[in-house]
Amino acid sequence: MSDTTQVAEMLQVVALATSLPVIAGQGGIAGTQMLALIIRSITLGEVSPSNTSQLLFKEISIGLVHGLARTSSWRSCVHL
Repeated sequence: MSDTTQVAEMLQVVALATSLPVIAGQGGIAGTQMLALIIRSITLGEVSPSNTSQLLFKEISIGLVHGLARTSSWRSCVHL
């Protein structure tokens, strides 16, 4: 392994290590906002046992799409 390859790999690791707190913070903020919306919806009677599974599926789908989008954007930044 050449020195330039090792340096490039080290720079990628440093870039990833510095971005991890940002990624974790964004996930925490999104989770808190979703929880607030769910509690509000329950309080207003917008959530019932009949639509719980539909809402759960919707939230999981949105979370997966958001996670994949974030992963691809961060991945492209690290490979620059």
